[in-house]
Amino acid sequence: MATNMPSAFESYARSYITDVMNCPEMQAPDPTASGQYHETLRILHNSHTAGGPDAARQSWTKLLELYPDLKHLAPAVSSRHMLTVDELKNLPPLEWIIPGMIPKRSLVEVHGPPGSGKSLFVLDLALSMAKRSPVIYVCVEGASGNVIRIDAWEKKYGETANPNLKFYIHSVNLLDEDEVEDFITLARPQNAELIIFDTLARCMIGGDENSARDMGMAINACDRIRDATGASILLVHHTGKSGANERGSSALRGGCDSMIEIKNDDDIITISSSKLKDGTPFETLQYVMVKYGESVVLEPRNDTERAMKPDVKLKDTDRKVLEMLALPIYTTIGAAYRWSGPQKV
Repeated sequence: MATNMPSAFESYARSYITDVMNCPEMQAPDPTASGQYHETLRILHNSHTAGGPDAARQSWTKLLELYPDLKHLAPAVSSRHMLTVDELKNLPPLEWIIPGMIPKRSLVEVHGPPGSGKSLFVLDLALSMAKRSPVIYVCVEGASGNVIRIDAWEKKYGETANPNLKFYIHSVNLLDEDEVEDFITLARPQNAELIIFDTLARCMIGGDENSARDMGMAINACDRIRDATGASILLVHHTGKSGANERGSSALRGGCDSMIEIKNDDDIITISSSKLKDGTPFETLQYVMVKYGESVVLEPRNDTERAMKPDVKLKDTDRKVLEMLALPIYTTIGAAYRWSGPQKV
């Protein structure tokens, strides 16, 4: 479902280009880390040395004119400088980690009530992605529980979890600039394509989810981490008491590029797009929890197989429809597949 994995050289180059066009001081690029992109980075560094970030940005624009194939190294749009029309046109097209679900270098949120399967879905996503690119999982809640979940996943697929998946089992307070900077220092060398924070609430220590100011600070911290690492940021979050929408300030919805909603209705896990800023959203997915070892794994729902099981559970709506169809009035006239509502007499 995803695009090709960026090389370590590419991730380093994108991060360096972001910094050289925004930071007042820059060291020369590391030849061993930049690989085939070293000459490009060296030109940008020389421009930076001569005229600072502005000169580096001008050189980058010229390099793109001469070598359009470098567009995939373009950094995320930064609010720290203005873009000309030509620079805007030279921004790379929208790329996807998972088409219609997770854009590259984006802010994504997954929300659902307790027990809906959020962490199962996100862990499966992380384990699957790690087969082709590095993933960082900031696992603040239930770190030990993930051990049996990973064991269940390995039993299901008959393979060992890829070491590209790294767990950070401590909180990262997104409202603390020093903690965010320390995490960036730790995360940047991993060249991760996706960084997961599970949960957002546990990474807003001392903050108020209902405060637009605090939520805005958390979003800005995610932007800093994204810009510094080139990774997409995924936040696992809870719904409010009604279970209908994500909890807290609407600033979160405004700041996300993609939002994914998860519901558990009579053991049927439904995953749908709640917001997608650009592109066509993915089609709604349905899963069931299947036991492997001491835990469960999400598997695509198969109505035929489920109907053959004697312990299958009906949805409340399904049960009510069947009870209605059992009424004597329908034994001779039957029932239409669609109800148009009460009719006037």
